[in-house]
Amino acid sequence: MAIAAVPKYLGQDFRDAAPGHTFYLYFPIWEPDARKPWSIDTSAKTKAARQAGKLSDDDRRRMSALAERQAALAQSLLGQSRRGLWQLPARSTAPFATGLGMEHPLENGFAFLSPYGLPYLPGSGIKGVVRQSARELAEGEFGEPNAGGWSKPTIDALFGKPADNGEDTRRGALAFWDAYPVLADKQTLQVEIMTPHQTHYYTGGQSPHDSGSPNRIQFLAIPPGTRFCFYVECNRPLLERLNASLAAAERWQALLEAAFRHAFDWLGFGAKTAVGYGAMAVDETARAKAEQEAAEKRQAATRKAELEGITDPCLRRIEELLDQRDDKNQPDYVFLIRQLQAGAFEGEDKRRAAEDTRDRMEKQGKWNPDGKGNKPAQKKAYKHTLTVLGYLGE
Repeated sequence: MAIAAVPKYLGQDFRDAAPGHTFYLYFPIWEPDARKPWSIDTSAKTKAARQAGKLSDDDRRRMSALAERQAALAQSLLGQSRRGLWQLPARSTAPFATGLGMEHPLENGFAFLSPYGLPYLPGSGIKGVVRQSARELAEGEFGEPNAGGWSKPTIDALFGKPADNGEDTRRGALAFWDAYPVLADKQTLQVEIMTPHQTHYYTGGQSPHDSGSPNRIQFLAIPPGTRFCFYVECNRPLLERLNASLAAAERWQALLEAAFRHAFDWLGFGAKTAVGYGAMAVDETARAKAEQEAAEKRQAATRKAELEGITDPCLRRIEELLDQRDDKNQPDYVFLIRQLQAGAFEGEDKRRAAEDTRDRMEKQGKWNPDGKGNKPAQKKAYKHTLTVLGYLGE
């Protein structure tokens, strides 16, 4: 029976281990044969890979927590003058694999984030794909040159300038964050198969031909439909020094939008993109939600500044109460009358709140101290007027 190559005191039950730990530390593929110590049991490869790809409820919670922690950090950076942030929610439309070049008994590894043992896409890989996308747009490989506004000076300013003709390297203004996938409920990492037919050429020294026997090689992949969110941070002071026009009106964000969309459509992320892996699409629903949340945050910050500018404590409390009401469609004077009735104001503040309520009713044509008119709405307004008159001491 194939087992993991670990000390005996650890046992062989690793069902609660994270997928990355199972895949590398506790991979049950070894056959402890005394005649051939710790040889690989090839018949156990598929079973071991499937076991490593399973996700427990704790794994899913940790994956969601990583993405939420990253989103919270991004929200804290929004609006800062020195650090600009751009984000793009996306979903994979094909299986996604990364880190296949890492050493592993399956011949193909996988990139897991240490120490969590959870899959991720390194920011360096994202930067490389987006830079290649920008280069293709700038050189017109898929249309007109300088598509989307990209050019070589723009690429150098945003991504950095490599050594060329003895010139010094220079960092770019953009920093790409790691991307943490969030799988849908009940989804797990899936086992994919590649079947190269050139083993006789790579290992046997024979001439290559198409009639070689297939060699089944398993590797892990993230299933389609997985959510990602790409974050790109901009060093605004550096960008203003390198290319002030890109910093003006956040033009660098529009350029990134074009580069990412081109990468989604034509390049892909991770490994095996030449055969369709790593394809993605913008998650328009999640993006609209993120933009709405950002707009609400900006609106809340503006409103907070407005309230802080009100020096009168009583008037500030009135505005704060109006902001806290559940029914935003309720007339403000109706809400304030109920607050007066509930004892929200005391002493001199009660009279001042009543005066403010009366002023609001007058502006809206609802102040009716004589009770004229027989319509139900007018009678209701008259009743409210009497309540307010009582607080006014008239």
